[in-house]
Amino acid sequence: MADLPSFRIDLSNECLWRTDVPGENERLDLPPKTFQLLRYLLANKGRAIGSDELLDALWQGVHVQPEVVKTHILAIRNALHDRSEKPRFIETVRGRGYRFIGSIGDVSAFPLEASQSGDPLFVGRDTPLEALMSRFRQAQSGSLQLVFLSGEPGLGKSTVVRKFLAQLSVSSSPVVGFGQCVEGLAGTEPYYPILEALAGLCTGALGTTVLRSLITLAPSWAVQMPAHVSHEQRLALQPLLAVSGRERMLREGCELLERLASQRTIILVLENIHWSDYATLDFLSAISRRRSSARLLIIATYRPEDVDGRHPLRGLVHDLVLNRYGSEIALQPLTESAVAAFIGDDPHANASKAFAHLLREWSGGNPLFMQATLDHLAERGLVARRPDGSWHLQTPAESIKRETPPTLGRLIETRFEWLPETERQILEAASVTGLQFCASVAVAATDLDFYAFEDACESLCRRMLFIQHDGLRLLPGGRQLRQYRFRHDIYRQVLYDLLGPARLSRLHAAIGSRLEAVYPPDERDPVAGELAGHFARAAEWQKALTYFRIALRIAIRRFAYSDALAMLDRADDLTAGLPAEIKAATEIEFLDRRAAIYVATHDRRAAEAHAALLRRATELGDVDMQARCLLRQAQVASWRDKALCLRLLKDIEALSARQQSPTVRALTRLNVLIRRIWIDGWNGEDVRLCEETVAFLRAEGESLTTARAMIDFGMIGVFASRYREVCQSLRVDYQYIIDHANYRDEPDIPRALWMHDIGVPVCLLFLGDFAGSLAAFDEAVARYEANGNHSESRGLKVYRALVYLFTGKVDAVFDTCRVIADAVREQQVADPAIADMLPIERRLSLVLCALAEIAVGHHAAARGYLTAAEDEMNRQAVLLDWYWRLAMEFGWVNLSLAEGNVVAAQEHAEELVGLAEQTDERTWRALAWDALARVAIARGAPAESLRHVASALDVSKGFETPLATWQVHETAAAAYAALDDAENAAKSTELSASARLALVE
Repeated sequence: MADLPSFRIDLSNECLWRTDVPGENERLDLPPKTFQLLRYLLANKGRAIGSDELLDALWQGVHVQPEVVKTHILAIRNALHDRSEKPRFIETVRGRGYRFIGSIGDVSAFPLEASQSGDPLFVGRDTPLEALMSRFRQAQSGSLQLVFLSGEPGLGKSTVVRKFLAQLSVSSSPVVGFGQCVEGLAGTEPYYPILEALAGLCTGALGTTVLRSLITLAPSWAVQMPAHVSHEQRLALQPLLAVSGRERMLREGCELLERLASQRTIILVLENIHWSDYATLDFLSAISRRRSSARLLIIATYRPEDVDGRHPLRGLVHDLVLNRYGSEIALQPLTESAVAAFIGDDPHANASKAFAHLLREWSGGNPLFMQATLDHLAERGLVARRPDGSWHLQTPAESIKRETPPTLGRLIETRFEWLPETERQILEAASVTGLQFCASVAVAATDLDFYAFEDACESLCRRMLFIQHDGLRLLPGGRQLRQYRFRHDIYRQVLYDLLGPARLSRLHAAIGSRLEAVYPPDERDPVAGELAGHFARAAEWQKALTYFRIALRIAIRRFAYSDALAMLDRADDLTAGLPAEIKAATEIEFLDRRAAIYVATHDRRAAEAHAALLRRATELGDVDMQARCLLRQAQVASWRDKALCLRLLKDIEALSARQQSPTVRALTRLNVLIRRIWIDGWNGEDVRLCEETVAFLRAEGESLTTARAMIDFGMIGVFASRYREVCQSLRVDYQYIIDHANYRDEPDIPRALWMHDIGVPVCLLFLGDFAGSLAAFDEAVARYEANGNHSESRGLKVYRALVYLFTGKVDAVFDTCRVIADAVREQQVADPAIADMLPIERRLSLVLCALAEIAVGHHAAARGYLTAAEDEMNRQAVLLDWYWRLAMEFGWVNLSLAEGNVVAAQEHAEELVGLAEQTDERTWRALAWDALARVAIARGAPAESLRHVASALDVSKGFETPLATWQVHETAAAAYAALDDAENAAKSTELSASARLALVE
């Protein structure tokens, strides 16, 4: 009949769905035995089945009264709104039993691989489920959603996710990918859960589409997935990965998911991101900020109390939620009424109320603790479970208190101890393998064969004891095996902690060796972190070191600096067990890696790290490492102390004489010369020596050494106005360094990236390519922000304000620099972010604000900023003060002219010309002579002005100086006009307009 309710049966989740509910489908849960009876009737549809047959089929070996069948039949009829006198689904056949006569759809084939059966009774979670459903509907409508689901262990984060997914099984068909963060792997395997989720999608119904999209849209991700992308395909992709840096992985990963979610709804579930690598958090930050129209819902679960103080997750969640890039659902403990519903007893009975109160008190409303407690009490015969799934007391509630284990850990231990020896052995091996495990690997830690191990795992899963199914794992060679996981993290931790140190060492060694056997040498990168962890805990230090280096190289190659530092934080444990003959060299190697990252990220810990590195290098007599360390120390000193930097550079020159390799000695010499120019000003002789050294390195040095040298030397070329040449060189040499990071450790990659990210957009700016410069700055800023490298991002934003200034966007200059400049000017730098900025960036903020204030006529404000900048430079000279002093004097000239103070303008213009002529920077030299020319016009000396114009044009000859050229011609037009030379004034005006138009174009 058309007006009858319509139902469908979900065999995966063992529930019914009512499909005629307006707006959405309604889920109807049945007790397990009731569902089994319904399923049996369905399997024998149309046949009358007697009570004896049902008892034999469903209660094998258990003596129950026939009336039990009637109870379950009544429960089914109530769920289906069926009546025995007018049956629509279940007919009573008098004297013969029951017959199913209705029609219910079967949804057991729904493609959600996450659906799980047998979860404990689910109560008290309507609000978070409704919130998830709301986010899903927004994602369905084309608004990317990121949801953080938080809560303490055992509150049911995973269960909430599973129930949410199960609710979607009828009304929609999203594609679901799962990724799991593993304790101890944070920082070891960047993008681990994302890669795992993609791997799951590759083996699902859309596998072909996902693989094709990976290869065409995200080759930098495809090469990270050897289990799914063939060796031949990965080799073919290598030429496309000219720069497989972290920014590329972030961009391609975002674009991949957006493309996949453009035609269908995709849900990514990332569990336990409190153990996440930092790169994964960067990815979540990047994709959520794109404001994408992708039909994508990302659910990330985490435990707030397990977020390490140094881990950026807490700040990320706060930032994204505050700025509405994401939302957070915080699970709360169950209330006493929810606990009463959980146990399912009569809520009005006094005994039930007392039981619920007691259970709530013991467990704190934690479902996991409650379930463990109930299971333990049932094993002790203190409570029992009825056929309908509800619990009831077998003894007074007040008598139980003394018999309850004091902690959940002890409860889990007790349950574990009651298992057969074989199952205990399997779970111990699994706890050593990890939260997730594959039988083919974990079996190595037992004396069982594979099939016995797998059979026992299946038995544990069926009984819902400790572990559950977790999809398939694709092994090398295309072999797919069942993967399992612990039902709760705490199960695994408690079992792991039961093992003694000697046994743990032996089991970890067995697991590590098995992983080596499963994964060929050329396919071990994805499990390098796991291998390092297993062999370290097995005290096989050299193997652990080998795999640690691979994992560290992967992190640096992906520009996951925070992850690399997190790995290096654990390196002390690794090096402590190394033999004496390699321990010292390994310690200094890891100190060098850490120090290099600190310098590139402008971390204040750089000085301390290099002091430690220098002590170790000196003790070992490693002259090359001492020189490299001192060079970086000089760079760190240049940020805040010119005198110290110069002293260190002298020490390096003396030390360099003891370096054995001519090319290494030349590289040291080049770096000393470059840093001396940066800190002490332009020096023609030093530049000449730089060029000689570069020529030697090109002729004698290996290509990677030369590329590293050219990155640094390129910045000298910027100061010599060779913008186009330097821009191309930076791009080529940077790409070369990145390419070779795939094959060898390269500690200077972070520094190369930073130099590239400043040098390229600055060159484009001085070439007049404003759009290109801004795009390069924007890309770099976005990458640093996505990576959580906020200090570098702030610094680049200050340099980006140069583009805003030259394009007349003074409001953007103020937005970027005013807060910084005001704090420095008032000497009230309370904000730690500003206090940590390099002095060069703070001084540049002052100068840029001054020039912007002059442009809008705020002379007093401009004077304040210029005075503060000059005071800073005079008080303590730092890196590139000599260069930015040109901009400061330029500001004084413009301010004096704006105020009509010609005398002061003349003094500052002469000072500017004097400073500029000590350099080979043609743009600033031309602007300096132009400033003197403009002052001459203000003094009523147009003829003198034209002589200065000629000097400006002369220093620009043979160089590209578009930022100065239009200004010089405009000044010439004004001088000619003052001389009543209309013809030349018109020509100069036309030249100025043409030059400005070229800038716009």
